[in-house]
Amino acid sequence: MLKPEDQRAYDAAVAELNEATEELQRLSDDPAATLASLARAQHRYDLSRVQWLRCEWQLRASAAHALPEPPSVVAPIVIVGHTKAIRDSLATLLNVHGYQPSESLGFDDCNEICIQPPQVIVLDVSDSGFSRDASAWLIESIDTARERPRIIALVWPTDSQAFTSKVDEVIAKPKVFKKLLDVLERINSDIEALRASRITADRSGPNGAAIVDMPSPY
Repeated sequence: MLKPEDQRAYDAAVAELNEATEELQRLSDDPAATLASLARAQHRYDLSRVQWLRCEWQLRASAAHALPEPPSVVAPIVIVGHTKAIRDSLATLLNVHGYQPSESLGFDDCNEICIQPPQVIVLDVSDSGFSRDASAWLIESIDTARERPRIIALVWPTDSQAFTSKVDEVIAKPKVFKKLLDVLERINSDIEALRASRITADRSGPNGAAIVDMPSPY
């Protein structure tokens, strides 16, 4: 039986994991951040992730149906960025909300994306020249793909203008996760609608008339 205190503990763990991720992302992109502050942020993130896992296990043990239902995701998600800790934390948060990122890659692995682009790319652009240049190169490399993926860029406000015309969505840091969930939900709705229209078109004849299975006379 679901206990109210288990649900409250789970909700608090998710909120703390979200805040710890945003703090780690902010400090990782800040060239003035000290090693001590980065270590504290990483430690906070690690603890919050362990606490979330513990609360999730407890909630499943008391009532599995109390956990959030996974969204109807029709598009594989690939997270690309320079900092592994940020990529992994974003993947964890998406997993908390029912999404299952198919891959989490650094810029050194971008050739794999160019060869076989996914449907959705979450691109984490940090506040460094390398990250900006690598992100721009990736966008240009897949821009001519036969089925170009949807690209969501997580950028600092100073870089928003540079990426606005190059990607599908730009989300300004540091508070990105709520907006990211909203954008992913909208993209999934668009992809589902497009898939449904293609199925309808496939079932129609060359002049748009519906194809009807005629009964056999035998």
